[in-house]
Amino acid sequence: MTSMLNPSDSSGGAPGLELHLIRPSGPLSAKRIPEDYNGYIDGWVILLMGPTGSGKSTFIEAVVNNRHLGIAKDQLEGFTQRLTAYRVSNLMSFGRNIYLVDTPGLSDPKIPESRTIREIQQWMVKYNIRVIERLFYFDRIMDTRMSGSKTKALNIFKAITGQDSRFRVHVITTMWDQIWTSGQEARANERYEQLQKEHWKDFATDSRKFKLRMLAIVKFTNTQESALGILDSCLGTSSGKFFRFEEHLSTSKIEHTTYGKILQANLFERHLALQQRLQVIQEDLNSAEAQESNELRSILYQHRIEVERCVRVVEKELKAMGAFSKS
Repeated sequence: MTSMLNPSDSSGGAPGLELHLIRPSGPLSAKRIPEDYNGYIDGWVILLMGPTGSGKSTFIEAVVNNRHLGIAKDQLEGFTQRLTAYRVSNLMSFGRNIYLVDTPGLSDPKIPESRTIREIQQWMVKYNIRVIERLFYFDRIMDTRMSGSKTKALNIFKAITGQDSRFRVHVITTMWDQIWTSGQEARANERYEQLQKEHWKDFATDSRKFKLRMLAIVKFTNTQESALGILDSCLGTSSGKFFRFEEHLSTSKIEHTTYGKILQANLFERHLALQQRLQVIQEDLNSAEAQESNELRSILYQHRIEVERCVRVVEKELKAMGAFSKS
């Protein structure tokens, strides 16, 4: 299924929407770039990042108006497990293709952020991509409280991008289509204002003083009109400097960077938490309840297998960063 567009229609097939910087030339579709692709990637590269289940994959499906792609199988489960790039067919800006790059969720319990950053860098080197033109950070507006994991995800994101590149960052707030009551709407609008005045304050610039556009925080309402409008507006903003993870791609290792130390500290925290979980599971297995219940033991054994798998992933990342040696 594709979004049927009139090539001469500058609205992108969305009624009432006038596009200025992106131009549809036919039915829109998202073409996945295979991992073994050996061709060129030449165009606008937009990286999608954010906490697990924040709506990154849903945004791609909305751009092409196709909810049957299977990208966002269940955004609450954080479906994306590997970096996956898509070329939006029949949509260009200034004669260049548009690529949307989906990434695993930050603070995903199964995927360390260092692995995700390493994948992004390797992908850029493979296709000789020097610059990520725009970076979208997705945030669920319904989460009225900043949990520990969301705060950590935000801090890691800021560390790998840097304030100097903030004009290429766009914060995409999601889940507006899930608001049903006036109370929910009031809380969502309050949090939207809080994002601007508190959580992203350090990335914002006083436009009156510096005459520069402030960090863009926008509302994505889960429609094609909304998604295309966001793309159209973001490509016209100032570029700014390199993201920190873009600097010295082929010559510098993560562990030698400032943000690498933050990622490394996060890995140690993950490792400690996983070891503590294993200890609790073992204590539960030794309990009288588990000894008397085959079903409970089976559940605990399965849980232990999953946690041990996560431990191996974290230890592999620590080893890659030269920070782990198993005794």
